Amino acid sequence: MLETTHHWLPIIIALYAPLSFIITYSIAVENKHVEPGFPYISYTGTRPPESCVLGQLLNIGALLAGVIIYTRYRQSRFHFENSENIQNSQNSKNRENSARKYLLHLNTAAFITGLLTIFGVSLVGNFQSTNIWEVHLLGAFLAFGVGFVYMILQTIISCKSVSFKIPGNSLYIRGFRIALCVADFVLLIICGIAALLSTSKGPGPGKSTLHWSSDEPVSLHYFRLTDYFRSKKEDVHSTGDMRNIW
Repeated sequence: MLETTHHWLPIIIALYAPLSFIITYSIAVENKHVEPGFPYISYTGTRPPESCVLGQLLNIGALLAGVIIYTRYRQSRFHFENSENIQNSQNSKNRENSARKYLLHLNTAAFITGLLTIFGVSLVGNFQSTNIWEVHLLGAFLAFGVGFVYMILQTIISCKSVSFKIPGNSLYIRGFRIALCVADFVLLIICGIAALLSTSKGPGPGKSTLHWSSDEPVSLHYFRLTDYFRSKKEDVHSTGDMRNIW
C-alpha cells in the first residue's frame, strides 16, 4: 500500500514550525515582554517562561525534522541503489552507473547538511539572543543558511534523478521545489538587509514581518516531501522490499 508509513511526518513539521512561533509569541505578548505585532522571532523567546517553551518546542521540532531528513536519506539511497533506469542501451547503463554514484554522494552531502540544519535549530532555541548572541547567531546561520543549502541539494537530487523510476518525483514537484528555493533565497537576502538596517534604525514592522515569512518556504519544502514518502505498492515491486529502509 505505502512505500513507507511516514508520509504524515512532513505534514506535521510544516504545521508545527509556525505553530511553535505563534505559541511563544502569544506567551510573550501575554506577559508584556514584546509589543503586539510582528517582532523578531528571537525576541519572543528571550525571557522566561517563553524562552523555556521556545527551547523545548524547537528541540522537539529538530527531532521531528531529523526523522524526516534521515527517512529521506535512506529512501533516496534505496532508490538509487535499486531502481532501474528507463533506458536499456549499454551507453545509457554506463551513464546510469555514473549517475548512481553521483547521486549517492549528493544524497550523503544532503544528509550531513540536514543534520547541521537541525543542530542550528536546537542552538537557536537554547541560546537566546540576549544571553549568548554569538551562539544564537551561529544557530540562525545553520538553520536558515545551511538549511537553504539543504533545500538546494534536495532540488538538485530531484532534477538529476528524473531517469530513475522514483515515485513522487513529478515535474510539478520539481518545479515547486525550484520555486521554493528561489523564494527562500530572495527572503534570506531581504531579511539580511533588513537585519543590517535594524541595527541602526530599529526592527520596524515591515522588516520583522519578512523575518516571520522566511520560515514559510522551509515549511512548504518539508510539506512537499509527503509525495516522496507515499507511493503505491506497484511502484516498488521491481525495486525490492521498502521495509528494509530502516
